[in-house]
Amino acid sequence: MVAYFESDTPSTPSTPTTLASEALIEEISGLICPIGRKTAKRKAKEQVADPVLDLVTKEMLTLRATNVKNSTMSERYVLAQEKKADATLKAIELRD
Repeated sequence: MVAYFESDTPSTPSTPTTLASEALIEEISGLICPIGRKTAKRKAKEQVADPVLDLVTKEMLTLRATNVKNSTMSERYVLAQEKKADATLKAIELRD
């Protein structure tokens, strides 16, 4: 395996980097080394979005928003019932 220091490589005028070129080279403590096929495949798999994970994440976010909304509505209902009970008690006290 051949390793190059960053200062040893000739500088090129801002070449755009792609995911494929980033997967083939790995920087380790100032050394730039080509990586093996297995590591390149593993990194490529990590970068691919998992459609099932995306779907589950979206559904979980929807459920969370719904639960927050339901919780807020429940709190408002409890407060309204407490106010109604207080008003009823005051009406009973005034009547007596």
